[in-house]
Amino acid sequence: MSEAVFRAHIEQIWNDQDPAGIERFIARTYRGHDPAEPETIVGVDGYKEHFRVLTTAFPDMRITIEETLGVADRVTARWFVEATHRGDFGGIPPTGVRVRVQGISVVRIASRQLVEEHGITDALGLMRQLGVVPGTVRPPSILV
Repeated sequence: MSEAVFRAHIEQIWNDQDPAGIERFIARTYRGHDPAEPETIVGVDGYKEHFRVLTTAFPDMRITIEETLGVADRVTARWFVEATHRGDFGGIPPTGVRVRVQGISVVRIASRQLVEEHGITDALGLMRQLGVVPGTVRPPSILV
């Protein structure tokens, strides 16, 4: 059931861009963690602001879930989002560039709502596609 809740939240909130789904699928105590975010997303209001920021910058965004694994109250999902950069995004003016960004989410669900989420979004890949950083960045020699 947790996988179905996760998929339904993606469809209603993000793909249908229906903010009413936030009240339905996001717990008041929700905590969302992702290194790509400047701070933890807290509660329904925090999620609404996160939704507003992303859908303003990328109004045609669509998330495709590639794979899920559900165990008890947890879901791990591998996904990608495709969108066109049409609004300000963290101080980056609209570029009109079509982007494709991958991510992974590990979500805890209780009472058919997302309670906690730990995500990894390919922020470097997004910045490369938007032209903010060079397309090829060599890792420091210590990492190779």
